[in-house]
Amino acid sequence: MYCQQITIKGLITAEKNEAIQGCIVTVSNSKTLDKVLAYGTSISNGAYEVNFDNNTKLDSLYLTVKHFSYESILIKIPAKSIIQNFILTEKINELNEVIIKKERTLEVKGDTLSYLVHGIKSAKDYTIEDVLKRIPGISVKENGQITYNEKPISHLYINGVDLLEGRYSIATQGIPADAVKTVDVMKRHHHKRIDIGRTESDNVSLNLKIKDGVNALFGTLKSEIGIPFLTANADVTPIYLRKKIQNIGSLKANNIGKTLKNVGDDLQLDNSNAYALKLNELQVISPPNINGVAISDKFWLDNDSKAITNDALYKVNDSTLVKWNANYVNELSRIESKTTTTFLANDATNTNVNISRNQLRTQRFQTGSSQEINKRNYYLKNSFNIKLTDNTGNEKSNLNSIDVLSTFNRRDFLLNEIITFKKVVSRNKTIESGAVVDFELKNETLAVNPPVFEDLFNSNSLNSKTAQGVRVTRFNAGAFAEYQFAIGKVEWKLNQTANYQHFNFMSGLELQPTTTNLEFPFKSDFEFDKTTSITELKSNVLLGKTRISWSLASEFISLQMNEKAETNLNLNKNYLFLQPRLNIKHTFNSKWIAGTSYSLKNSISDFRNLIPPLILSSFNTLVQNPFFVNKTQAHSITPYLNFDDVLSSFYLNLNCGWDQTKSDVTFDSEVNSDGFITNKVILRPNTFLTYRFGTTIRKSFLGSLNANLSYNFRYTENELFFNNEFLISLNKSHNIDFEISWDEGTWFGAVYKANAFLSTSFLPRNEVENKALFQTANLDFYTSEETRISLGTEAATATTSRAAKADTNVLFNAQFFYKPSKKLFLSAGLLNLFDTKVFTTTNSLANIVNVYQFSLRPRQFTLGLNYSF
Repeated sequence: MYCQQITIKGLITAEKNEAIQGCIVTVSNSKTLDKVLAYGTSISNGAYEVNFDNNTKLDSLYLTVKHFSYESILIKIPAKSIIQNFILTEKINELNEVIIKKERTLEVKGDTLSYLVHGIKSAKDYTIEDVLKRIPGISVKENGQITYNEKPISHLYINGVDLLEGRYSIATQGIPADAVKTVDVMKRHHHKRIDIGRTESDNVSLNLKIKDGVNALFGTLKSEIGIPFLTANADVTPIYLRKKIQNIGSLKANNIGKTLKNVGDDLQLDNSNAYALKLNELQVISPPNINGVAISDKFWLDNDSKAITNDALYKVNDSTLVKWNANYVNELSRIESKTTTTFLANDATNTNVNISRNQLRTQRFQTGSSQEINKRNYYLKNSFNIKLTDNTGNEKSNLNSIDVLSTFNRRDFLLNEIITFKKVVSRNKTIESGAVVDFELKNETLAVNPPVFEDLFNSNSLNSKTAQGVRVTRFNAGAFAEYQFAIGKVEWKLNQTANYQHFNFMSGLELQPTTTNLEFPFKSDFEFDKTTSITELKSNVLLGKTRISWSLASEFISLQMNEKAETNLNLNKNYLFLQPRLNIKHTFNSKWIAGTSYSLKNSISDFRNLIPPLILSSFNTLVQNPFFVNKTQAHSITPYLNFDDVLSSFYLNLNCGWDQTKSDVTFDSEVNSDGFITNKVILRPNTFLTYRFGTTIRKSFLGSLNANLSYNFRYTENELFFNNEFLISLNKSHNIDFEISWDEGTWFGAVYKANAFLSTSFLPRNEVENKALFQTANLDFYTSEETRISLGTEAATATTSRAAKADTNVLFNAQFFYKPSKKLFLSAGLLNLFDTKVFTTTNSLANIVNVYQFSLRPRQFTLGLNYSF
């Protein structure tokens, strides 16, 4: 085997012969740093040294020297040991002067951006999540998920270790901002060390570096009480960090309108081969809706929530980690709302009005463990998880003046085991394999009083309710193997995946208390077996500054279905599909990138759409799937253009797309005068067409101004069968998001957010337009070093073209903050200052337009305390 030890060393100085410390020296096989072979950093006297094994017969290498305050240098050198000195030219521009004055708030190290927390932190920031929102490109969603340039991050590390994996919101919402020294944004990141320098990555990860002086045990304590409606909040997050041990726990309880149902959820992006083999979530009966839209949960959600979590890690050595986790959530949520739904037909309009009081109690216990060995020449991980859930609720509705009470229950047991292994075979050849096993047992029930859809049963008895029961058992096993190799400059991956699924579905739909001998389609005992084999060849090659990636997959599916309650409904079919994909990306320079992607995806109906019996999926919706398999063919083309200037904190994205999905079936919906819906599918070819365009512009000045503007346009067209009439449904929507914030550490700070939405749903002879504007504004006045006054408002204007006037609702809040010490925050506030009673918003889909009106929580006076320990 060809192998040569190469050492490249030298001195890096400025034009005045001053040594430069902290330069990043990178050795690559191309000008674009496409494959990094090795890297090093210059020390205090300017000396650097890079050592690596040249396992490829390269004649030349590319050496890059980067430093934030100096112009970068890229040279071509022979592939041998040499001494190479550099003299760097200082960068002169306004932005560098700003950053240097701020004690180098931002430091660029190759693909890693390091932000000093104290340089961007505002006086009002309490946890590290507050600080992350100030970093250009980073957004934090309501559930705690972090995105960078609109893409979810793949990992969040604490001192270089990924303790929480996808459950990282526990840390970001619990680690004090003052405890973190730097936040590293790691672009093109590889979690597996074996992949570094061998594969391309567009993943972004974050690393939180804790300050050296922080105690081994630290964390945050948050508490709040409110009147006259007695409310309370308690949230404590103890954190223990040592070189070999990490532990993060949390204990949360509140009834202030802050949901905890997402605590412990997996939020990270996982596009691994093993993840693709896991069971998809299955929901047969819909639970009572307890979700609001547009405004903060604290205004409309009536809740009683408790959650406890603990994540522990033991670092055996630098490459071996053992982790354990457990979490328990118990939440009772209630919501009161009024929904007006307009169904469009060519020459008619059907309107339903539903006034509802819904509640849902969610109980979930989850525990798991994982073991990970992450070395340069191989990677091994095994993870095991168990999850138990119990959801119970009811929906008290007045639908078109008809009172209906429905009760819901779902119990679920899920077990999951995943193991993955990757090893270097020789030179740049690797092989990765893995296996996944899932087992799930699910029970769902729904009872509706008074009985609904009675005419289906031909019953002459007096009945009290309609009852739906469902029991699903699912077993899933899959394995994959992927071989990575190179032929010349072309990189190849050959992947083989096999997957077997066995599902049993049992259901009964009946009137109670009438005792009947249920028969199909009211009764079902359905067996489902699916075997899938996918062989895929992937390749990518760099031609100058253009990277071309493509793949071609051959997918074989064997499907067996057996309905024991109706022996005529047995099916045994095989399918063979080809799935091509193409991606072209051109890198003009370090700032400009343009590309386009194309994919063709062939698929068949999933299990949820193949269940043959009648299913009462909600109190007013009956569903019956056809007993045939629908084949779809989806084409997608997405061109894009990106500009990203890290130093000036300016980002621009332009993208557009065309999607076409051809289907063998057309959806059939019927709504009667009482507002009850029957959904079916008919065998009729249909095409769903989408055109889309979007742009995002962002400009930031570290520690002061952040501005973000995005616009998205979407046009859809498809055919549907509604109330015995074929309709061509068209929808056009425009969505604008704007956000600007200012906080330079002076006497005031401001944040303004706006979302404008305009949508038109139209048929050849009928149409309706709905539009909404949501606005949020907050002003902070720093009256002294210890005190701050905060004024906030949330407002919405919503209307449709059928409404006589627009609905406008405004909410006001006022808070006073006192910080007597570095670790203590005290607060007093008034929420919903003018005691606004309702909030209105709207949305649309296909030929359906909804207007929602939510009841709000009354005015509250609150006292709060936040303490960092």
